[in-house]
Amino acid sequence: MAAKGKGSSFERDIARMISLWFSEEKSADWFWRTQSSGGRATQLRKTGKMLTKQFGDIVAVEKEGEPLTDKFCFELKTGYGASRKKNEKKVISNWCILDGIDSKQKETVFDKFWKQCVNDADASHRIPILIFRRNLMSCCIAMKSNLHNRLKEWYGPVHTNKGILYFESRFGDIVFMNLDDFFSWTPSFLPFINFLNEVRYVSRTVGRPKNRRKPS
Repeated sequence: MAAKGKGSSFERDIARMISLWFSEEKSADWFWRTQSSGGRATQLRKTGKMLTKQFGDIVAVEKEGEPLTDKFCFELKTGYGASRKKNEKKVISNWCILDGIDSKQKETVFDKFWKQCVNDADASHRIPILIFRRNLMSCCIAMKSNLHNRLKEWYGPVHTNKGILYFESRFGDIVFMNLDDFFSWTPSFLPFINFLNEVRYVSRTVGRPKNRRKPS
């Protein structure tokens, strides 16, 4: 499966991909992009009102899909490459996860993505899932490491040629993998429904480092 385009078209493509995955190819229409891509929920939150199901970028439009979006808050991001001129030609440079290690930026592109994802998930008492695609690259999925560990208990080790990235950040431990690999790893509907009945939302404040013991 491959998602194309930017912005709203990317969100529609991912909604279809999640629908086909979660319905075991029965329907491409269980999920759709959230009204105003979650912007309505953000604006209502500023006024003190809550609209839980409108946080994030994906919403269930069929009852069969509600168990997934009741537990997970999906944030979708694509593009965000920086353009510059080189030899009179426009060059697009991709942001990278490693920006968190070697970049001089105070807040990297991924930091902004993940912070928004976790804040919206916390506001709606759900678990954050970030799906992103860099320019001209494949779609990836990012999740908290504790969620990834729980999934391994249900589905076993991930078998992939592309690998998995474990990243220890100031926002907590995050696991990255190719989105197609994730779908291939978790193909069965019934085990995932049982998993959803077991998994629980755990609040986590974003924006400050985790407390760590100093080495003795």
